[in-house]
Amino acid sequence: MKKLVLVLASAIVAVGVMAQGTDTGGLVNFVTKSGSKINIKAVDSTGAALGDTYMGGLFVGAAADSLAPAVSAGAPVQALFDGGYIYDKAYKLDGVAQGASYFFAIAAWDKQYANYQAAKDAGGSVGMSTAFARTTGGNDLTPPGTATRLESVQTFAVSTGVIIPEPSVLALGLLGMGAFLLRRRS
Repeated sequence: MKKLVLVLASAIVAVGVMAQGTDTGGLVNFVTKSGSKINIKAVDSTGAALGDTYMGGLFVGAAADSLAPAVSAGAPVQALFDGGYIYDKAYKLDGVAQGASYFFAIAAWDKQYANYQAAKDAGGSVGMSTAFARTTGGNDLTPPGTATRLESVQTFAVSTGVIIPEPSVLALGLLGMGAFLLRRRS
């Protein structure tokens, strides 16, 4: 009986030790302002800070031109803006290695849309920071790394996706319609 208890206890300890090495996913702190340090600020087309009518999302990719929405535990990493900043938390990103270098960007969109792409496709207000490189943190690193901070990124603006034609295009259109109407009268 003692041998059976000893074998079971050893098995439990072995499984516990193995489980400590299976913590995958790079850690990223989705906070764009901490204390007085301004990291990323999002503004509208007039320069006013974005409020809670806008969502912010984290994008990640191996290259600056291959960014996709970051995912943690199967859900997109996104949060409401507050005074132009995001005050969220650290995330363990799915499919992102610990201690590896990736490109990140912060996107903003009108929260009436489900995500950045939906707002962009509908011509809603959208914006995205320039891509920036960071190395992810992780619990499995030696020594364990804290979540990477998203710092030193320039302010970016949100604007509507609606295309407004140049006045000269409108003038040409009106001239063409006027010529068409004059020709029909003749």
